[in-house]
Amino acid sequence: MKKENSIILSYNANIHTHKLKRIVGYYYKEYVELNKKFENMSVDEYSKMMINKGENAKTEKQRDKISKEYAENMKKYYSSNISRSTLSYNDQINRLDGYIGFKYEEIEEQFELPLLDFISYDLNSINEYIVFFINYYDLVMDKLDKEDSDYIKLNTLYEINTISTIAKKYYDKVVNEAKKMQGKTDDKTYIFSPFGEGKIKAPEYAVELLNYFLKKVEAKKLIKENAIFCV
Repeated sequence: MKKENSIILSYNANIHTHKLKRIVGYYYKEYVELNKKFENMSVDEYSKMMINKGENAKTEKQRDKISKEYAENMKKYYSSNISRSTLSYNDQINRLDGYIGFKYEEIEEQFELPLLDFISYDLNSINEYIVFFINYYDLVMDKLDKEDSDYIKLNTLYEINTISTIAKKYYDKVVNEAKKMQGKTDDKTYIFSPFGEGKIKAPEYAVELLNYFLKKVEAKKLIKENAIFCV
């Protein structure tokens, strides 16, 4: 699986949101067939495409074929019966028997929420670590060896026990690296954020921080408008 992060920096003064594209791990209660084409296309986009194909069909037989294809795919890939959700650290992984599927999505979030969610995990808990592994797969995928990295693919369902087993293999590697950063600040070092309350409080440091993280995620496109970046 190739990492393809992208960031769209935008700022809405009313709701304070930012957008980013990252890998999202979903939990499915039941097995469903995933298809990259339909996973990356909304129901409105697919409906519009098929209506256009039907209108351009030259014969009644072609229109009937398109109509049948549309009905089958709507039932198979866009049915309301398909149940999926993101896991939280309140979910007990060992009690779940469903499936995990990873996909790229563009997400719009209030800029405080991702950080609050990120720091709320207790990585000393194996359960919360596994949920973290699934929800923040972008951050841990580089720790996997080639065999496991090649095994986990986008738009494919895996039994949750399989993903849990893979996650546990890298527990020490992932958690120990995170813990290396704890307690490393001496008394003479002051840590602060150049951003806060919807404002840039220290422009010179904000530029350095922004440049650092843009290089980390290899962002390739930005919206040309007033923006705020939050870590």
